[in-house]
Amino acid sequence: MLPPAWKQYIAGLTAAFGATAFGSSGGWSSPVEGRYKDGSSGYPFQPNDNEWGWISSLITLGAAFMSIPAGFIISNCGRKSTMLSLSIPFLIGWSLIGFAQNVYMVYGGRFIIGACGGSYAVAAPIYTTEVAQITKRGGMGCYFHLMVVHGVLYSFICGAYLPVKVVNLMCGILPVVFFTIFIWMPESPVYLMQNGKVERAEKALRFLRGKDADFTAELAELAKMAEEADMKKHSVRSTNAFCHKSILKGMFIAIMLMLFQQFSGINAIVFYSTQIFESANTGISANLCTILLGIIMVLSTVVAISLIDRVGRQIILLISSSVMCFSSFVMACYFQWLQSKNIGWLPVLAILVFIISFSLGFGPVPFLLIAELFAQDVKPVAGSIACTCCWLFAFCVTKLFPLCFKTFGEAAVFAIFGVSSLTAYLFVLVFVPETKGKTLTEIQAMLGGCYPGWKQYAAGMSAAVGSFSLGASVGWSGPVESRYKEGKAGYSFTPNDDEWGWISSLLTLGAGLVCIPIGVIIGIIGRKLTMLILVLPYMIGWALIGFDLNVTMVMLGRFIIGACGGSFCVTAPMYNTEIAEVQNRGMMGCFFQLFLVHGILYGYICGAVNDVRIVTFLCAIMPIIFFITFIWMPESPVYLMQKGKTEKAEKAMKFLRGKDTDNTAELNEMAEETKKKNVRLTDVFFQKATMKGLFLSVSLMLFQQFTGVNAIVFYSSQIFESANTGISPNLCNIILGILMILSSLMALFLIDRIGRKMILLICSTVMTGSLLLMAGYYQWLQSKNLGWIGTLAVCIFVVSFSGGFGPVPWLLTAELFAEDAKTVAGAIACTSNWLLAFCVTKLFPLCVNEFGEAVCFLFFSIMSILAFVFVLFLVPETKGKTLNEIQAILGG
Repeated sequence: MLPPAWKQYIAGLTAAFGATAFGSSGGWSSPVEGRYKDGSSGYPFQPNDNEWGWISSLITLGAAFMSIPAGFIISNCGRKSTMLSLSIPFLIGWSLIGFAQNVYMVYGGRFIIGACGGSYAVAAPIYTTEVAQITKRGGMGCYFHLMVVHGVLYSFICGAYLPVKVVNLMCGILPVVFFTIFIWMPESPVYLMQNGKVERAEKALRFLRGKDADFTAELAELAKMAEEADMKKHSVRSTNAFCHKSILKGMFIAIMLMLFQQFSGINAIVFYSTQIFESANTGISANLCTILLGIIMVLSTVVAISLIDRVGRQIILLISSSVMCFSSFVMACYFQWLQSKNIGWLPVLAILVFIISFSLGFGPVPFLLIAELFAQDVKPVAGSIACTCCWLFAFCVTKLFPLCFKTFGEAAVFAIFGVSSLTAYLFVLVFVPETKGKTLTEIQAMLGGCYPGWKQYAAGMSAAVGSFSLGASVGWSGPVESRYKEGKAGYSFTPNDDEWGWISSLLTLGAGLVCIPIGVIIGIIGRKLTMLILVLPYMIGWALIGFDLNVTMVMLGRFIIGACGGSFCVTAPMYNTEIAEVQNRGMMGCFFQLFLVHGILYGYICGAVNDVRIVTFLCAIMPIIFFITFIWMPESPVYLMQKGKTEKAEKAMKFLRGKDTDNTAELNEMAEETKKKNVRLTDVFFQKATMKGLFLSVSLMLFQQFTGVNAIVFYSSQIFESANTGISPNLCNIILGILMILSSLMALFLIDRIGRKMILLICSTVMTGSLLLMAGYYQWLQSKNLGWIGTLAVCIFVVSFSGGFGPVPWLLTAELFAEDAKTVAGAIACTSNWLLAFCVTKLFPLCVNEFGEAVCFLFFSIMSILAFVFVLFLVPETKGKTLNEIQAILGG
């Protein structure tokens, strides 16, 4: 049985069908390009590369030219009338292409089609979100992009199997189909109400919601919005729009999203997909590849429509941009280093993954947000400005893409796209609000204000820069190992395998031996002062390595650096969770792991491209950068309250939460905690909640290390070499580091949404599968020239580990204990972590020599299975719970 409001879906889909005509225009250029250029198109002209570049890009220039006028037209003539009237120029444009006698007629046709498409890009998302109920707004707002990708696929199929003139005809009939089906749909009730046509607005709502539906409240809301719009004289001039904070912020977000949408490289890939597949030497028909690309676009957009109102706009954008970033960098690496290695499937896979992720997020969501971020009185103008920017950006990319290909090469272009996607991730994380389920008024309120507690994030990140230094120390050993052993490091000694094993593992031994003393120290002199003091021994450790005369100095330097890193492991997560609001505690507790993996990647990159002494210097300056950034941050208010420094604690809270925020309840809770006496080391074992928390945290640390992560990180170069991948070990390490960062960023965002326990369960499951795959590879497949399986398994393991068992145990160590026991118990848990890490990194090469890689990875997989069972039955969920609630769970 159809839902009562099913006609709103029909109205939205038919309105968006105009986007199908536009999408077919976008996809048209790829399959017909070769026939136009070689003279087999049936037309009396052959465009050269420069002329075809204009043919491809003029559609976006036309869209940019018409977007702002379209915004004014839909305000005055209505959404429906505007879209219907576009059918005529659409037909004119295709007629110019279909009957072209020279390249200039094609130019004119493409420009006109682009102008019509740009108008649809403004009108269709506004119309569909205005006819949709609030709970359906996200999905229906994605109809525009859904129909665009349907149009792209349509032209890919037509272009692959039909003559060029027939392709032009098939694309030219789509505006007629649109007119035929959309003429029966109602005008937007929002537009009707704004123009005083109350009865027609009521009739339109009855059609859209069902004749028996009660839409009184919705009608009243429309009347209220119309009244507000009337007070502002129905519209806002573009020059005045920038005087309103919410409009200015909405414009900034919309334009930046459009910039990232285009500079992710999507239009370049769509317009030039045929050439990309040919240059990738896939051996697969280019037309078939582009058809598969179109099918994937459609399917992933359908998935986005089903998810958008469930998981929200922001999280979809974050997932989309992170996967786009990775696939772009894979493409860059392929064209830079791997094109001659007969693995043409890799770029095709990377492009398909890119298309899936783009169509899930950065394809549909920016157009949806344009229709959501602005009030009704400014939406046509502001939305059209954002769309104009979108098409201007698209014009630049599609016009410059082939020129950049020739000038800089494919690798550099895809690397730029990767950097753009990474920047998009950070932008969404920081600036884009979640609009799911919110009314227009609520969204405007969000845009009009500024989150007062943003400084807690700044303090947490600056504290976590210390873990960046530790990560750089961890990543340092992989890329420089071979140069030390071969005597190419520039030093007068060459360590053997056993000595290098100690150099790698002494870092963890130093960390393990210092944790308990540092737990006592931070309780006496404070979190901030302790971390700042650590900069001095950090510098001494790196000096011993940088100016070493023998292997003993390197070992000593690594031990001291490990001791400093272990101190940060105790202090930084504790500081971050103490300064964080309860709803942000999970995210900020993961900052430690996030900056740690950034440091590992930093060590990998520096080691891959620089002399060993320069690598050491670049790692040594990180503690100085930490000192410069963190010295301006406040001490933990929890510590200050424990020491009776109430005024300083209030001042710190005012800095962290905002000067106008009421912190009374939070300060009172801290004061209650300070009434408890500090726990002695011997007293820890006589409190049930503390003992249970200690058991959980130590066990999680055991599983964290005995799933093999440090063995993989420290010995990653050898693993990739023994996997016979044919890829440079340094390049593999860098890819591994990028994966660590992206998955840690994802964990950062998910941790306070789906919870700690669920993340651990998911990640331990994936870790088990990847480790079993590694064991199977080394046991049966290593001789079959399938080295990519080993590399893929390691990459999957790193993604799953960094998304769960990397950050979560550190976070839980800072959550599971009461304030009076936290420093001692947390230090014990951290000590166990690093001692376990020492055992793994010291014994792993010995076990590989004795039992082989297969047995070692099988052991790690068994530990991952045990980790899953342990988390399922014993680890409590701490998401959203206060310290007292967590203690009640542990003590009950």
